[in-house]
Amino acid sequence: MTEIYTQKKLVHKSAFVKRQAAASDCKRFVNTPAKVFVDGVLAALYLDISAMDTAALVEAVRSVKFATADRTGGMPSSSRVFGYMPRRPMGRGDFCAAASLDRDFPQQAETIGAFVGQLATFYAAQNPAVYAHHAAQAAKILPEYTINKLFSSGIVNKDNPLPYHLDGGNIPGCWSLMPVFKKDIEGGHLACPEIDLCFELADHTALMFDGQKLVHGVTPFTKTAPDGYRFSVVYYTMKQLWACLPFEQEIQRARVNRTAVEARSAEGKVHHTIEKYLAKRNAH
Repeated sequence: MTEIYTQKKLVHKSAFVKRQAAASDCKRFVNTPAKVFVDGVLAALYLDISAMDTAALVEAVRSVKFATADRTGGMPSSSRVFGYMPRRPMGRGDFCAAASLDRDFPQQAETIGAFVGQLATFYAAQNPAVYAHHAAQAAKILPEYTINKLFSSGIVNKDNPLPYHLDGGNIPGCWSLMPVFKKDIEGGHLACPEIDLCFELADHTALMFDGQKLVHGVTPFTKTAPDGYRFSVVYYTMKQLWACLPFEQEIQRARVNRTAVEARSAEGKVHHTIEKYLAKRNAH
């Protein structure tokens, strides 16, 4: 495995975040397995995973149904979250629960979750210090909200040329693991401009790194055949899940909070009605 030594550049993240990624933003193209050291510290692993048993995982992601959205360039793209989600007070469901993929495609979700064990073994062997930190932080999450005890959540991206971004919500100092599967695709690399490296992300490869620390994005790609595809599966651990109670308690908590919100809303409506009545009365 090649060892690459580089330094993190001082850049204005605002100049990259949400912009379309480009291989030309980086000086070096990485297309063989490599250990990447940034400022002397192991910061990423790029792996060939063709020897791993991936058949069930590939079949699972290909059989999931995605809601598509049009991206720039006309190629439809989509994604599905799996694993577990934290409370969403401002959205639907103020309680910790399984993600939509798990609810809609439980068998595929189980297969996707099981595969990370193969990658985690390599993670532990190659970067034991970060793995130990990751395991200690993940242990703060109740086991019922974890995948393989180490990861809590993930996302499957289908044909998704993501712009530059930083991963938000993950536990600091922990790596994300990302296997990639391609068929009849040109492009679709991962550019990391802060370290001047663009990873090929060929079919049956995986990248392990801290997506909260490095700005990264997917370069444009095209299909060379109608049935071409590009899937990436990202496994990560969410800090917000530290707050989760056992599921039955989460539901009870959500019910109590909903009742309180509805009571405040009703009180507010009554107060508003009274104020309108008094204002109208005083006007006469």
